[in-house]
Amino acid sequence: MQSLINKVKCALGLGIVISTASAIAVDINFDKLDKCTALSRIHATLLSGDFPAVSECRSATGPIETAFPDWVNQHGHRLCLLKTNTFVELSGLKCYRERYGTTNSLTCYGERPAALVRDYMVNFKERYASQSNDYLSRARQCDISSGDASRRDATALPTLLQYAGKQEFGFSSALGKQKLQNGEALHGFATTSPKVGQHGAAAFEYLNVRQFDPIDPKTLDAGQIIGKWRVKLSSNADDSNFARFESIFRKAGLGFVVKAIDIDIRRDANADSYTGSDSITKKILRSITTDLANEEFTVMSEPDVLRAVGVQQGSISDVVNRLRPYGDRLSPTVAKNLDFKMWIKDSGKPCMQGGNGAFGAGVFRTDGIIGALDNYGSISFFVFGLGACARSNSPQRRYVEDLVKDAKENMVSGLPNN
Repeated sequence: MQSLINKVKCALGLGIVISTASAIAVDINFDKLDKCTALSRIHATLLSGDFPAVSECRSATGPIETAFPDWVNQHGHRLCLLKTNTFVELSGLKCYRERYGTTNSLTCYGERPAALVRDYMVNFKERYASQSNDYLSRARQCDISSGDASRRDATALPTLLQYAGKQEFGFSSALGKQKLQNGEALHGFATTSPKVGQHGAAAFEYLNVRQFDPIDPKTLDAGQIIGKWRVKLSSNADDSNFARFESIFRKAGLGFVVKAIDIDIRRDANADSYTGSDSITKKILRSITTDLANEEFTVMSEPDVLRAVGVQQGSISDVVNRLRPYGDRLSPTVAKNLDFKMWIKDSGKPCMQGGNGAFGAGVFRTDGIIGALDNYGSISFFVFGLGACARSNSPQRRYVEDLVKDAKENMVSGLPNN
């Protein structure tokens, strides 16, 4: 039994990876999400389920693609770096296709001057606010749009590109007919990591179009006002985030299945200020912790996690943050308020007999962004089955799903009434 736990701890540790306008020669082109015909064609291609043949794929080229992680094309994840970009509207961009689980996507990108990205951030109000508002309005008018287009933060950057850069600003448009969302288009600009930047790519622009199982925007998972709070709950919103976990566990000889739930908590714009003194996400975390304790999950100690990732001392939040993809790292200010906890359950279920299986759970929690009065933090909670507890028969899968369902209820019930 101890050998399984040691193997789990080791695998877990390795897997937590979780200017002025006159100086700019070219302008930012707000011209991707409003290309209605192109988005419809791309979305239809993804919906068809067809994936490029091997003959249509090429090897990685350039510093951005060579920064992609080694778990691609393993254990259910498929990646094809396309030899040819067939979309005239995206000429000059390199493209790749991905599939993981039921999610299909196309991503195209091209290198851009870093000064262009800085100019947007410095001169947004004077130069770009009106242009970007008009851009989002045009995007909402597309027939393929479900009517929801908005600015997006760093979390929108597609997973593979997070290994090459960090998003600085971006936009999104929900896709789907009859207001039923079954896809999303993301358009953004990112600066590259120091390692990638050494090879000449200082920044890049990208368009990512994803197709996934339909979501009704009226449901909680798509975002809803609850009392005086605007929350967005998402379940496995991007399955490729877990591909690296799956790869690492399988290399360790362990089967792996995972379910997740994320919540982002903001104050409704029409509500008065929140006067409570207790952290909302800490309150939710306490409820989740109690439920896991009742299910006889055991907390992994901070020294265990630090030793597993090869670090003998330091702040676990800083260590975990550094191990995340470059573009998914939290700012130093927010990272200091990051809680990361993991639990293991290795007894009490038939799939655990003989030390052949276990369940695990993990939480990332933040209090929100300091100075952003409407942001009250977020929680990402995931549960996974390992070894025999990852088999497809219903008791194991149902147990994982029930724990995630309970966490979702804790998230909603943990919102203050005031």
